[in-house]
This record gives sequence, structure tokens and C-alpha cells, in this order.
Amino acid sequence: MSKRLKLTLRRIWDVISNSFYRLVMEGGLELSGHMSFTTLLSLMPFLVVIVAVVGFLGDESSAAWVVNWMGELFPAYVAETLAPVASDVLTVRRADALTLGLIASLWIASSAVEALRHGLNTAYGVREMRSFVWRRIQALAFVVGTGVVVFSVSFLLLALPAAIDFVEDKLKTDFPSVRRLSELRYFFAFGFIFIVTLFLHHFLPFFRTKWRVIWPGALLSTNGSILMIDLFSYYVKTSLSNYSAIYGGLAGIIVTLLFFYVGTVIFLYGAFFNAALYKTFKGRNI
Repeated sequence: MSKRLKLTLRRIWDVISNSFYRLVMEGGLELSGHMSFTTLLSLMPFLVVIVAVVGFLGDESSAAWVVNWMGELFPAYVAETLAPVASDVLTVRRADALTLGLIASLWIASSAVEALRHGLNTAYGVREMRSFVWRRIQALAFVVGTGVVVFSVSFLLLALPAAIDFVEDKLKTDFPSVRRLSELRYFFAFGFIFIVTLFLHHFLPFFRTKWRVIWPGALLSTNGSILMIDLFSYYVKTSLSNYSAIYGGLAGIIVTLLFFYVGTVIFLYGAFFNAALYKTFKGRNI
């Protein structure tokens, strides 16, 4: 093994170990708990925002769409816990749903963005200096923008195959090339998730750096999140009886919180990874 290769491998190990060390020792695990709770707290208001963006606010079709979306995005047990709640929230009509209710939903959902901002600032070692008003405006913009992205991803996951089936049935013919294209929808979904993660890393912390500095951690977080969904599903299947024995009827809530907690740890580790990578190869902090 050449000396240069040994040095590169040593630096990569330093990046991995230093990022884990900072995650644990600088409050990353505690911050992930705050971030996961805030994210779960804002999930239902966020769904109201998404449904409002696509023009379905408060009807049964929107509830069915959200339930299908959750079935694609979350592990089965987490989706089974959240879907009935989402259906109840979105099918209850209220007079203020389009006014104060939507404003409140936007505000609560933006709180999750602020929690992510705090976590990213800690990981990158920067101190927030922007005004409260500017940060809230930016957070609200992220909520609405993410709602559009989530709807686009959901369209790829849910609507495209159904649309192809409908057209083929009406025209009494097959479109194998188009159907093969629909099979790539998960790659498009991966791209959307990666882009959202990349934008969060770039715009939320109080610093501006080049995209090439932050994409490794964003890519790591995206791959880790997708892998985590499969592993978490397996873990729940093998350990659910233990949670039911300890928490009883609260088992679904506890498992859902655990899912969001692990996801935010992975997200935050991507930022710690970027900071350690930059310091190791550039010799200074971001």
C-alpha cells in the first residue's frame, strides 16, 4: 500500500471518528431529540399546508392521498400509527381552515425548520446572527417549498403508475417504454430528497459555502435515511412485542418517535461529517 493511499485512508478514518465524536460530545444526540419531537409535532400542520398547496384542503380525497403517501414514505408500523390521525385532521372541516388555521399550521411547521437550523448551526460550529423575522420568513418559505416537493415526489410514487394503467386500459394497448420509465420514479424521489437535504445544509446555517463542501454529508444523510427505513421496518417486526409489553397502547407513538429520532440523528450526522471533512482536508473550520 502506497504512502499516499495510507494517508488518505487515515484522513477518512479521522473524518468518520471525529464526526461521531462531535455528534456525541457536543450535544448532537440531545439536539436530535429536540429536532425529532419538533418535527413530529409539526407533521400534521405540515400535511395541512401540503394539502392546501395542491388545492384539496379538508376533503376525503386529500385524506386518502396523504394515507397513500405515508404508506410509501414511512415504515409500515409508523404509517399505520400516523395515517388515521392524518385522515381525521384532514377530513374535519372548520370555518377557519383556510384563514387562521392555515396560518397557525404554517407557523407550527416552520418551528421544525428552526429546530433543524439550530442543529445545523451547532454541527457546523457557527453562531446564528440573523434577525428573528428573517429566519421565520425563510422557514415559512422552506415549508411551502418542501410541500411542493413532497407533492411532486408523491405524484411520481403514486399517480404515474395509475395514470399509465388508465391510459393503457382506455387505448387497449401497452406502453412498455413508458412503464419502464415509471419504474425509475424511486430514483427521482431519491433525487428530490437529496436536493431538499442539500438546500437545508446550504441555506439554513449562518454561513455560505460552496456546494461541493456540503454535498458529501447531504448524500450520506440521504442514503442513510433510505437504508434506515428498511432496517427500521425489520427492527420493528422483531421487537414490536417488547414495546407493546412495556408501553401498551403507547407503543405506536413511542416507535414513531424513535423513527423520527434516528432519522434526525442521521440528518445531523451529515452536517458533522461535512465539518470534519472540511477541517481534515483543509486544516481549518468552516
